[in-house]
Amino acid sequence: NEEIEYQIQSLGKENQMLRETISQLESNIKEINSEKHALTDTNDSLSRDLARIDAEKTSIETDLRVEKDFRQRLQQTLTSEKEKVSSLQFDIHELNLIKQEYDSYKKEMSRQQNDLQKKFQEQEETIRELALKLEVSIKREDEFREKDGLRLSTWMKDEDVKECCQCKKEFSSLRRKHHCRSCGQIFCESCAGTKLPLPSSNKPVRVCDMCRNHLLAQCAVNSP
Repeated sequence: NEEIEYQIQSLGKENQMLRETISQLESNIKEINSEKHALTDTNDSLSRDLARIDAEKTSIETDLRVEKDFRQRLQQTLTSEKEKVSSLQFDIHELNLIKQEYDSYKKEMSRQQNDLQKKFQEQEETIRELALKLEVSIKREDEFREKDGLRLSTWMKDEDVKECCQCKKEFSSLRRKHHCRSCGQIFCESCAGTKLPLPSSNKPVRVCDMCRNHLLAQCAVNSP
């Protein structure tokens, strides 16, 4: 039935687009995770820098107190001590400005991290929805295959087939015939070069490209 075959082809294309979309989303999630880890490392580095700055600030403030005491005891060096105090106060001011900049940057990093987490959750939800849609679509495709008899249960005879069921190239002494152990049709080596485990076999057996795609899609949907 041409209409059913058309519907199956459309579903197959739709499934392929869904798989590509899922693959892209998974790649996006990996990239988001990588950015998230990078932001975490940056925050850790900033925290260490802030701790170091606080320690330097405390040290400078201590020096400042020492210098003020020393100035009181030694009036003869008042001018020199005032210059030192002024310099230390300037250093404290600069460190405070740097600390404020780091605090602001840390807040921005936290905001970006929250945005990435939200985007990550949205991508995960999209993948779950697409996976569900893919599962439903595959089930519909199976139903059409069963109704139209496209998934053959009979074993094609070698003498009845002169060309590959997929690429339509004629068989010869160089282009040998190979049965697909899933659908029973006959293909050339290029169109049936994959081996996968089947429920009816304890070890991987040869399957055609169409059955391979169908089996891998089912495996992806059923995977946790």
